[in-house]
Amino acid sequence: MSVDALIKNPPDPVPFHAAIMESGVAAMMAVSAGSDWKALVNATKCQNTNELECVRAIPAKRLKEIIERNMLTFSPIPDGITWPKNSYTSRLNSTHDSSEIARVPLLIGSNADEGQTFVAGQNATVARALLSEILGNNSTLLQAVLKQYPLGTPGIKTERDRVAKILTELAFQCPSQRVANESSSAGIDTWLYYFNATFPNANPLFGSGAFHSAEVDLVFGTYKQDGATKAQKDLSQLMQKTWADFAKNPSAGPGWETVPQVGVFGDGPKTEGDGVTQGLFQTVDAEEIDWRCQLYEALYEALDAGKQ
Repeated sequence: MSVDALIKNPPDPVPFHAAIMESGVAAMMAVSAGSDWKALVNATKCQNTNELECVRAIPAKRLKEIIERNMLTFSPIPDGITWPKNSYTSRLNSTHDSSEIARVPLLIGSNADEGQTFVAGQNATVARALLSEILGNNSTLLQAVLKQYPLGTPGIKTERDRVAKILTELAFQCPSQRVANESSSAGIDTWLYYFNATFPNANPLFGSGAFHSAEVDLVFGTYKQDGATKAQKDLSQLMQKTWADFAKNPSAGPGWETVPQVGVFGDGPKTEGDGVTQGLFQTVDAEEIDWRCQLYEALYEALDAGKQ
């Protein structure tokens, strides 16, 4: 998200020649901008006093408990100065001759199970309530979304799995695809990746799959060596080379075609057995993994217009 913000509100002159965005875009910040502070104020019963002074007087441990229990994240507030307001317009209106954004080659992607760790420990009721809030408490949209993620389909065994999958696509996968499409439409060279690998020594919670940030240790080669599989080592080397090659020569790309092609790292977490990823890389068309993204277009358009 920070990288996206720098692209849309770049320093002058632009001090970078390419960008890699892993699991996040700045536009989604508008979903909760400011609301988490209000939630914290309410939870601490500081709403009828000097809010900041009241919250500061509460022990840090207590604040930490409240923040974790309520899954609060303090996102930047789009102010149009330090954090761009309308990324959609500035990106689509960008041309080689006139641009508010940094027109640099872009590598962007997400992980297959981003939402799993965000709903870990939550029961079905709490998870569903979280989803409803994210969708703007729109019951019609909620029912339409749930219909497209039926229980019993691969990777969706429980209600929590379903909410996790929806969060994965709504907050990470589909926004990444949308930014990639916008950038490509504006004539910016753009490549999509999709991380879908899991290993026995890198699973913080049972069933967490390719969770949020799971790719980071492989990209930097800092994964746990104890118990590492050959596929894990090979995939890490492949991703390090891909990221480094792109950084050295962005115009040549990371090794596959621009959007709508997607470079897939790993062959997916196993639902049975030891959960060892064996495959390393393949390419697919974006429609194979992004076909549900159209569900969220109205929500994204509302974010673009500052109505959410």
